Amino acid sequence: MFPKLKYPMLVSFSVFILIFGLTLSMTAQTIHPTPTREPVEEGTPLAPSADLLAEREAEIAAWEAQFNARTIFDFRTAYLIAEGAVEAQSLISPRHFESIMGAEPITSWETLITQHEIEPFQIVLIHPSLLDEVNFSWTQAAFRQQVLIVGVDLSFTQLTQVTGDQCMQDPTPGLSNYFDHIIQYITFNVRLEDESHRAQVTRQMLETCETVTTENSTVYLQHSVITLPMTSIERLEHFAEAVLIDTVNYGLTPLP
Repeated sequence: MFPKLKYPMLVSFSVFILIFGLTLSMTAQTIHPTPTREPVEEGTPLAPSADLLAEREAEIAAWEAQFNARTIFDFRTAYLIAEGAVEAQSLISPRHFESIMGAEPITSWETLITQHEIEPFQIVLIHPSLLDEVNFSWTQAAFRQQVLIVGVDLSFTQLTQVTGDQCMQDPTPGLSNYFDHIIQYITFNVRLEDESHRAQVTRQMLETCETVTTENSTVYLQHSVITLPMTSIERLEHFAEAVLIDTVNYGLTPLP
């Protein structure tokens, strides 16, 4: 089991920059409606108010409390991989994902759907050995509904096909030439003050690749790529912790 972070990051992308030094593609921003305020004399520094600082500190404390109260085993995870696709000692074998993050080995798309209907999966890992069975309409809808879709040795092109993300660019092209195994996933996390903007924001982020615009509404966006070469069991543990961080960012509820 991996240790808790001493200084939890609010965006999982930041964790990977610190741990691995990989600069990846991301958008994480909060867009607020333009406020009306009195003119400020030129040169006057603008300091955050005490109320705003207190609000931010409370948000951080609440985030840390959620993170510290959960483990990766509190979330239902599927690993879609054909039986015998990799050797048992491989770093991406089902037994490693099962022991480190509780991933259930699923050996057919039909079984995944059946199990999902019984109790929904919150995290779905996909190996290319069963990619031909995957219903992309299902995975793209799940991705938009904040199911974490993870590619295990998928190419970036395959990952974008699975998620339907037409706007994210591969931040590390050619990386697979240097490593035997790569885990990669795209985060898509949208929190809106006004839910009527969701279809518009989703279209701008994933289809038209436009700058997100809303009228009189606050929106938080997290759109990033997490890429991790699998070179050791420790790297798999770091991956599991990054996913755990995103369960907080996504607002996923631990299983009872």
